[in-house]
Amino acid sequence: MEKESGLVIYSGGGNMKGIFGGGVFKGLAKSGFYEIDEIDAESAGVPNALYFVASHMMPEQIDIG
Repeated sequence: MEKESGLVIYSGGGNMKGIFGGGVFKGLAKSGFYEIDEIDAESAGVPNALYFVASHMMPEQIDIG
């Protein structure tokens, strides 16, 4: 079976990575880019990822699991 490729964003933990990740998500939102297949996050990256998903994606696009 062939695996479909897509865009995966990883939002890492740690103070500076969290600040940087927030800027990345803000830039994606400002540019209107929402063609993301998966977001993986840990620690400080989790609130950034959740804010982006909750604010900029339609409910039917969200699959938490």
